[in-house]
Amino acid sequence: MAEKQNQATSVGVGSGETSAGADASLNAGVSTDTSASARTKTNKPNQLKTWCTTHKHALAVTVLAIVLLVLILVYVFSCNAEQSARLVQNASDVAPKAQIVQDRIAENADNTDSANAAKTNENSAEQSAPQEIKELQQQIEELTQPYGSSVSVCIIDASNGNYCHVNSDKALVSASMIKLAVLCEYMHAVDNGQLDPADRVALKNMNVVGGTGLIQTERHASYTYDELCRYMIMYSDNTATNVLINKLGQDAINERVQALGRKNTSLNRQLMALNTNTENWISARDAATILYKIKNGTAASSAMCAKALEYLSKQTDNEGMAEGISSGAFAHKTGSLRSMRHDGGIVLGKHPYVIVALCDIGAGNANKLMKEIAQKADAYFSQLD
Repeated sequence: MAEKQNQATSVGVGSGETSAGADASLNAGVSTDTSASARTKTNKPNQLKTWCTTHKHALAVTVLAIVLLVLILVYVFSCNAEQSARLVQNASDVAPKAQIVQDRIAENADNTDSANAAKTNENSAEQSAPQEIKELQQQIEELTQPYGSSVSVCIIDASNGNYCHVNSDKALVSASMIKLAVLCEYMHAVDNGQLDPADRVALKNMNVVGGTGLIQTERHASYTYDELCRYMIMYSDNTATNVLINKLGQDAINERVQALGRKNTSLNRQLMALNTNTENWISARDAATILYKIKNGTAASSAMCAKALEYLSKQTDNEGMAEGISSGAFAHKTGSLRSMRHDGGIVLGKHPYVIVALCDIGAGNANKLMKEIAQKADAYFSQLD
């Protein structure tokens, strides 16, 4: 308002005045500008105060927001620091746990490897376990089919145990094949020092029996146990066999056969004991297994098995089965009784094998059949050489 009054006075004077009035008017303008500037400086604090008063709520909200923002930032940084600390701690905790897990994984891997190895070994064992020789099996079945259960056959590959068989677990009256059981106990007794093969045995007339053998005609005063064993196998000597049975014991002979895993073989009487209804029994599988173990040196010591092979290879009865073998020497043991004819042994060729046939079909038919069986086996194993 003061500024307006000064402007009015200046206009009224200026309308009828000379230059002096103009100077007065100029001075008046200068004075007016100076006053306005002073008022402007004075009004700025007032204006700020007025603005603050007017916008105090907005300012309060802004300050509060800033404070909250600062608090949030502090919290965030604090949380991040705590989280970082936890991560570091977790990392230190996880490290050993991770190592434990790795160890467990490694352990499981080892166990898996062991299991796989065991499984592989098991599969390998299954693959290497004796298998049926199907080609030969079919041929033997065709040959024996007309005779039914009166014929028992077992053939074993001496290199791996592969086999073919017909009625092989059926026990038949053994005839002289039971002498294989006596041979087993003789070898065991020598190995264990229970019997000295060089010891001599004086023979009495009561010890001599008929049937096969040389002693009944030789009538030497005494024989060594080694000679008796050799006569028993080479000449199927009944007297020699009975002397050995008396020395070794019937129960011990049966126990020895059972120890070799044979279940269908039993010695129940001496040879030529005609006053008894008891028979001696053997199966083709039992006889073949005994011969197989002699060949591989597991029936007794290797030295005694070699001695047994020597005696078997000098068998003097070579009809029937021996006639069908041309691939190698035949170390075997025969047996005959009434309508029965048996034979079993080891073919000592480039590819050795065991062959046994027990036949209750008459001697003539048995020799013919055993020769045919031997020829089939001989042809099969010869091609493996």
